[in-house]
Amino acid sequence: MDAALRNQISLTFALSACKRGEQCLHEVPTNWFPPNRHVAQMLRNSSLEQLLGEHRSTAKDIKNLESDIQQLVYENYSKFISATDTIRAMKTRVDGAMPELHHLKSTMGG
Repeated sequence: MDAALRNQISLTFALSACKRGEQCLHEVPTNWFPPNRHVAQMLRNSSLEQLLGEHRSTAKDIKNLESDIQQLVYENYSKFISATDTIRAMKTRVDGAMPELHHLKSTMGG
């Protein structure tokens, strides 16, 4: 996946989180958040119950993100199909107009 697409998806999910009143992740620089250190700190400082709660929360977030990605793919696929249909219709109209344009050209002496 190229960087521009990855950034767009990240921004989309971050904005969705903001709309739901959650932390706006796009405001946190990605090079600032060290995930390995965060996990190690959680393992040291959290109880088993807290870790399981975090696991459930993360699993729920993952499912929501997967659903959001699926929705984005569907919406973009629908737009792609619509654009393809529009281009096909335009080509048909132009192809249909060509004989009339040739006749007009010959009538005008060209």
